[in-house]
Amino acid sequence: MFSLVQPNFFSKNHLLLGKTFLRGNKKEEAKVWLEKAVNSNPSVTVDDEMVRTLSNSIRIEMVAPVVKAIS
Repeated sequence: MFSLVQPNFFSKNHLLLGKTFLRGNKKEEAKVWLEKAVNSNPSVTVDDEMVRTLSNSIRIEMVAPVVKAIS
């Protein structure tokens, strides 16, 4: 219900969806949700900032194996 009234209000949902897609080996879909967790929500609370930091570190880890393979 709240998501209809105020979309993207709960950043942890985006993080959890991203992690779920990542575990299902759907990296492109995971990337979309992790980016939303980082970019769509203002860091109003400590939890928001924690979700943003964790989401960003997961995104970086997703890219790291590609960079290592190229090197």
